[in-house]
Amino acid sequence: MAAAAGRVKLREAIDPLVLAVDVGSTASRGDVYDAAGRPVQGGREKVPHHFTTRDGGAMRVLVHSTPQEIPSGLWCYRVDGSLLGGAVNDVGRVVSWLQSMVRFLPGDDFNLILAAAPQASTPIVLPYFSGERSTGWAANARAVFAGVSAATTGALLSRGAMEGVAISYARIADQLRSVAGQPQLILASGRVTQDLPAWLQILADVLEATVIPVTIKRSTLRGTALIALDVMAPDVARTASATGEIRQPVADRAAPYRARKQDYQALCGAAIALAGAEPRPQSGIVGRASSPLRRATSGK
Repeated sequence: MAAAAGRVKLREAIDPLVLAVDVGSTASRGDVYDAAGRPVQGGREKVPHHFTTRDGGAMRVLVHSTPQEIPSGLWCYRVDGSLLGGAVNDVGRVVSWLQSMVRFLPGDDFNLILAAAPQASTPIVLPYFSGERSTGWAANARAVFAGVSAATTGALLSRGAMEGVAISYARIADQLRSVAGQPQLILASGRVTQDLPAWLQILADVLEATVIPVTIKRSTLRGTALIALDVMAPDVARTASATGEIRQPVADRAAPYRARKQDYQALCGAAIALAGAEPRPQSGIVGRASSPLRRATSGK
């Protein structure tokens, strides 16, 4: 299938049309899509909200039935099947904080810092600048930088923070796997994936899975429309989303990142307890559901 280009004219749209709505932190957005999943001219609307965004993200998976139990770190929406997922408060906000508060050396490039191989001297960072959501639901938790020495540079601090964001997603992914199995496909979208494409390699290495960046805007709206179209127009071929460079996990980075994930988990349990919340188990929560995974997506 050819990648979706611009908007189609209403007279060229394929029925039925679907209105997708996304209620976000700063605005509610709506858009109209045709049966092929293409946005229709004149269908877009945005209504601002009067409160601030935490610039977070989410990871979701669509399964074909309702799980018998839902892992404690996830949420579940009933659609045609079930949409399970987890959310993190701080993704783009971590990038903004690093860029404004951490001093880089002349010649440092954030993308090149993230593109380098993992180093044992990188700090373990819990990136909870505005609390932890999935999987511990500890709103009072705050960011922690561990393993910082006099030799730690701004580059290593920044690398550790973005590894921490990736591990936050991995904690959600582990619980999603307990319900839906190993993902066939991970699609990543949002501002950070566009501004810092090298971070997607860290995400692929931490998740030990292939990551494909989706480069279209308003991917959440299009995903909502596709779920509805699976029911309303199941026999109409969908246009493919535009995608960027596919990131494959590097095999020899799996062991170092597994060790970092264990250190992260131990530190996270202490941070959540300090915040006054009860640490939640990360595995063995539910039995495997019979439904296969369709796709997993990571957010902003």
